[in-house]
Amino acid sequence: MNRNKVVERFIRIVLCGLISVYCMGGICQSGQAADCNLNSFLANSLADQEQAAEITLATGRRMFYEYPLHLSVGVSCRYVIEDDTIVKLAENKEVYKQPERLGMPGADAATGTFFFEAVKPGRTIVTLQHLFRGSIEKEIRVNVVVAE
Repeated sequence: MNRNKVVERFIRIVLCGLISVYCMGGICQSGQAADCNLNSFLANSLADQEQAAEITLATGRRMFYEYPLHLSVGVSCRYVIEDDTIVKLAENKEVYKQPERLGMPGADAATGTFFFEAVKPGRTIVTLQHLFRGSIEKEIRVNVVVAE
């Protein structure tokens, strides 16, 4: 199996393995206490890797996206927000799988999480780029509609 297929399979496992589903029908419900889980939404809504998903958030709500992170191997993710006056990055977290081994060879495997916040009503696109050694391996476009 070539490297691209291994990375794609790993990403699919991570996306499908998430158990919390907070986005129903493309709308992040305003009555929900938790942030909107973009991974679950994408796993349930994207039949074709080339199409863009659309999600609606209420102003002030947050959505998050979890991604594999292993910098010593070259696995990472970045985001591009078309209009950051509508949606902005609120927080970026990294949770290491073996924090007690940090600093040791190969011990930097982690899960990164981008937290995006809906700032004001409007439309924008958030693009998520999975990287392997600086090259884009996979790109996901999410059309975000922010309602009042």
